[in-house]
Amino acid sequence: MGNRQRIPKQLLRLILLRISMGYGNATIARDVGVDRKTVRKLRVNLEMCGELYPPSPHIIGRPRVLSVAEELAVVKVIAHQPAIYVDEIQDHLLEVFDVRPSISTLWRTIRRHNLTRKIIDKHVKERSEALRAV
Repeated sequence: MGNRQRIPKQLLRLILLRISMGYGNATIARDVGVDRKTVRKLRVNLEMCGELYPPSPHIIGRPRVLSVAEELAVVKVIAHQPAIYVDEIQDHLLEVFDVRPSISTLWRTIRRHNLTRKIIDKHVKERSEALRAV
């Protein structure tokens, strides 16, 4: 059962049953047909996490600089003022949330919400009667 493969659910139920009945690791390993170290790891996981396999972490990587509320504020500001400059968005976030993200962070946020400069400029042209006539 090596190579970090998951044990079949049927064997896991047997191991869990025998752990709850108070059997030792060597006895369980011999009866079920798995390595003693595997039983020990499963027992430790059960004691520490309450599960035979520890839950995987949901957040992987570095935390974001902007919170969800701050990102939504960026999107709303762009929706109300499509021609706004990024440094003006930066100033707005400083006034409202007391946070000053870098210009590159703001651009990544804008791209993450599919608001490229082309889309922003397009919205400005659509609102302008003179540019729409061209």
